[in-house]
Amino acid sequence: GFVVPMVAVQLEKMGIDDAVGAFPVHGIGGLIGVVSCGIFAAGYPNVDGMPPVSLWGQIVGAVTMAVLGFVPGYVVSYILKVFGLLRVPDHIQEKGLDIVKVPVSAYPENYTPGPVNVATPAAAGTPAE
Repeated sequence: GFVVPMVAVQLEKMGIDDAVGAFPVHGIGGLIGVVSCGIFAAGYPNVDGMPPVSLWGQIVGAVTMAVLGFVPGYVVSYILKVFGLLRVPDHIQEKGLDIVKVPVSAYPENYTPGPVNVATPAAAGTPAE
């Protein structure tokens, strides 16, 4: 689809940090799925004697989920921001969050990563013997 990438780009333009794309994928993708169910499954019987699926019911459900997801998330984020706990300090970001929070090497114990050797253009065209 084209909606999810459009939302991701819009979030970036708004300065909202969503490094893993959780909101476009789960939020917008889920919203589209819930409303689509109301469009394509309208009139189908529901479970346990509940009323049949309806577009209006799916829209009400989608709005309810959006409000119950956004409002508490916004309040918690705002409180964390007020106390200075929403973002990792710059000095930790520069060092690398994985090094600070998960002090485990990505390499085996006896391996020391070094610079990558890149062949020079002359050597790259020479056949191996």
